[in-house]
Amino acid sequence: MRNKLSAYLIFGATVFTVISPAWAKYPEHWTGKIEGGDGDLTIQSNNNGLEGDMDIGGPGCGGELSGPALETNTDILILKSDDTGSCVIHLKKAGSKIVSSSEDGCYPFHGVSCAFSGANMTKAN
Repeated sequence: MRNKLSAYLIFGATVFTVISPAWAKYPEHWTGKIEGGDGDLTIQSNNNGLEGDMDIGGPGCGGELSGPALETNTDILILKSDDTGSCVIHLKKAGSKIVSSSEDGCYPFHGVSCAFSGANMTKAN
């Protein structure tokens, strides 16, 4: 029994060590300039994986989008699909910066005067 308990503790510690660093970095917060104003991006984990929340605001400009997210070492994708259509935001990372962004089908989430494109943001945490 003692050997089984030790084996379970070692296995549990190994799994925690391997899994926790990947999820421990969330939430991530990025801020900076984006086309038309100031941008704010948060990536956080939830029961379904990752969720992204992108906000933009400036003179005559405002928008917000939340949806499932996918993050790699070089990219972040945020997806949104509802009765207004589908939106995809693609953000390109370089180290602790987001150096560019583009969008497809996101007009209903920010209006005419601004976009989720042209990001130049820095990781805040």
